[in-house]
Amino acid sequence: MKHKLSWIAILLIAISGFSAPASALLKCGGPTIRANDPPFNTSPGIVNQDVGITDDEFVRIGLLTEIAGLYRSTYGQSKLPVGSTFKMVYKDNSRECATVVSKLASPGVFPVAGSQRAGGGPMEVEGTSLYIQMFNLNKPEVGWYTVCYDYYSNGTLTATECSVQAW
Repeated sequence: MKHKLSWIAILLIAISGFSAPASALLKCGGPTIRANDPPFNTSPGIVNQDVGITDDEFVRIGLLTEIAGLYRSTYGQSKLPVGSTFKMVYKDNSRECATVVSKLASPGVFPVAGSQRAGGGPMEVEGTSLYIQMFNLNKPEVGWYTVCYDYYSNGTLTATECSVQAW
């Protein structure tokens, strides 16, 4: 009987790993582009529209295509090639993954179905690794550190994503 109980405990632990907060993680690959950060916050699509994941898909496609073009003009034409993905964080902190399907056509970027996440409000922090680098600027250390991102929705923690990175 002990043997069966241990398998039940293992099964319960395994099931708990698939909790609702884990489903809120958003890993897109590629860069994260934030609508509130320069140079994207001066883009006509950002300035003149208040776009988020609840807006019509065609509106988001137009903005994603514009933002991908601005990213390439800022960081180099070889960036965001066809087939690449990036995370778009809108002004309201809602976010979604996008895939580049063409560098020449419009539309050239499409949202990834099912990747839309509501914004977490002012408590959400996605750039933790940049903060750690700034904090440790005068203390060069070699080794490993863990970076965790907490995602909030209406003041409630919805997910945590951690990764180990070399310093």
